[in-house]
Amino acid sequence: MRVILVLIVAAGLAAAQRKAAPPAHPDIGGASGECIECHRGISAEIVADWEKSKHGTRQVPCVTCHNAVGADFVRKPGAEKCVACHAAAVDNLREPAMRGKDCFSCHTPHGLNPHRSLWHKPAQAKGGAAK
Repeated sequence: MRVILVLIVAAGLAAAQRKAAPPAHPDIGGASGECIECHRGISAEIVADWEKSKHGTRQVPCVTCHNAVGADFVRKPGAEKCVACHAAAVDNLREPAMRGKDCFSCHTPHGLNPHRSLWHKPAQAKGGAAK
């Protein structure tokens, strides 16, 4: 009886420690216009970053990187999604100095701003505040 109780408690603790999977993305048919309409209300900063990016100004649809919606949605696309348009840049990731990095080590995910302040620290003004 004690063994069963210990096993039940252990299983409960293990289940509580597991990280819950993020909810599945709803299936909306894959039209980027629908992505923008919904995400403008729930993640406006992401939409604003995308709209100002080269992808946004050139109307590269969300599904180009995120694959689809519903069960096939890719929350964090890897470099394999970038290679179709950015083969030379993705090939640079094979260089020894780039080992362990991906596109988003240097570029913001939705703004795709090149070399986002990782390499260039803001200049310090007198008093220690960044300019």
